[in-house]
Amino acid sequence: MFSYKDRLKAVEFYIKSGYRLRYTLRCLGYPSSRVTLKQWHQEYIKNNQSLHTKYKTENRHHSKKYSKEQINSALKYYFSHGRNKAVTLKALGYPRNSETLRQWLSAYTQEGYSTHRTSSVKSKKRYNQQERTAAVKALLTRVGSAEKVAEQHKVKRATLYKWASQINVSFKSMKKKIPDMK
Repeated sequence: MFSYKDRLKAVEFYIKSGYRLRYTLRCLGYPSSRVTLKQWHQEYIKNNQSLHTKYKTENRHHSKKYSKEQINSALKYYFSHGRNKAVTLKALGYPRNSETLRQWLSAYTQEGYSTHRTSSVKSKKRYNQQERTAAVKALLTRVGSAEKVAEQHKVKRATLYKWASQINVSFKSMKKKIPDMK
């Protein structure tokens, strides 16, 4: 699964970091468990600062548990349903965790699978002070709901109130007055 170079890099980083497992895993992003890194380290010491060069994937647990058809159907489902690991795991019921699915993606797809996550959020529009002030004025002088004003200005309702507080607008005038029943 991991190349000789990657495993060697992980073990050497583990040693340089003062044998801090979690730190090494967090910085490198692999291997998936502390046990694996400890095994690599033990092998490294046992083999006089060397690791085996061949890494047999057929001996891995996921290859024994799941057939090629199951792996292919899981990958097909993943790509056809928005590339969402949680949805794939829930719908198919296998593999047991998202790490196994990530390993399948790395091993079996031609495009590979990047462990770095990219944001799919669209770039946010920046509002200048005049636009913010206009939105707050619309909020203060509104006839309908604050939600409608927010939709008109293409922001969230909470953002309008945040802008109003930044401009130091009093919200007391915005509250509905309940008539006294005396």
